[in-house]
Amino acid sequence: MVAVGGQVVLMNLPGSDDAAPYEVRDARSGDVLWTFEPLKNSDGDVESSSVALDPEGSTVYLLLSSGEMAAQNAATGDTKWSYKFAEPRSGEPLPSLAFADGVVCVTDRATVRAVASDDGSELWTVPLDDTPVGAVLIGRMLLVQTTSHLYAVGLDEERVVWQKRAELSWQYPAGGIVFVTSHDTFTDTGKRVTQALDIDDGAVRWSDPSAPHAVLAERNLVAYADGDGKLLRTRSLDTGKKLYEKAIPAYDEFVSTLVGDVLVEPTRSGEKKSLVGIGLDDGTVRWRKPHGDIKAPDGRWPYGKVLVADSTGKSLRALDPTTGETRWTVTPDDKRSVLEVAQVGKNLLFVSTGESSKEDSTVERLYCLELLDA
Repeated sequence: MVAVGGQVVLMNLPGSDDAAPYEVRDARSGDVLWTFEPLKNSDGDVESSSVALDPEGSTVYLLLSSGEMAAQNAATGDTKWSYKFAEPRSGEPLPSLAFADGVVCVTDRATVRAVASDDGSELWTVPLDDTPVGAVLIGRMLLVQTTSHLYAVGLDEERVVWQKRAELSWQYPAGGIVFVTSHDTFTDTGKRVTQALDIDDGAVRWSDPSAPHAVLAERNLVAYADGDGKLLRTRSLDTGKKLYEKAIPAYDEFVSTLVGDVLVEPTRSGEKKSLVGIGLDDGTVRWRKPHGDIKAPDGRWPYGKVLVADSTGKSLRALDPTTGETRWTVTPDDKRSVLEVAQVGKNLLFVSTGESSKEDSTVERLYCLELLDA
């Protein structure tokens, strides 16, 4: 794992998946600022742990199986404070974290805890009726997915504002709406319906039985492919009104995402694979390029470019999303594959390289590129 924020880079080092050591580097120089080695309990066993970097890059948060969270100064490694979120555990997943202004949201064991980021004091707790499996913060609303429900916890209200029964399925929060597939909403054919819920109050704005995948554009438009990926459907984000439906190349695997108003997706025709850019204004294919591994960290495109690793995995090219033209190509490491990319500031791009397989990947080197045309 490589996380970038502010002026630092957090990087996991080789070790156990449950308790990997990590180091923090200066983003500009690459110098190691400090290194953390896994802790051992009273029996001499290594404690399971996970680590996260806040978006500003000021604090590293270490979660331990002993039930403690430590906030470390990202520049020095000094512990600012610690917070006890649970009793010691063994074999259980560690909490998920979300960061808001002055607040760290800790979601764990059917409870959401709000902790002050400056001193680690507990601000409030909200109990849930089910076990959380993930959480994402949208504005001041924390959406918590459990094994059977979706909860919206308001940071200002300090309570569950609304909840819906929802299966573990595709969810796309954006534009004030979250798309979910619910257990208790079926069509006459028995297929589940995808609902567009208002993030603020959970009200159903509209629903569609043919929307298993939703991709949100910036101009009040929702686009998604049908089940076999051969038809692009578009709807009004606010009302669900049909805008147009158009045949598109069948996708090879659903990793489609948006760059501005262009839908980028890998496609397959027989044994031939390619990468296409589809304009959402009319659903036409604007460009087609050789297939590659799309690099879009957290669904975002660094500097508005489509970053794609070539078939060897060693070269990274940046495509213009409107025309598909190659703006630049770089091979940071001719012996190792490109694994992850991350944007920092106005013109820095971090690229990690190493060994990659279907099961796992190991980061071996980290490169910082300065982009002149970013």
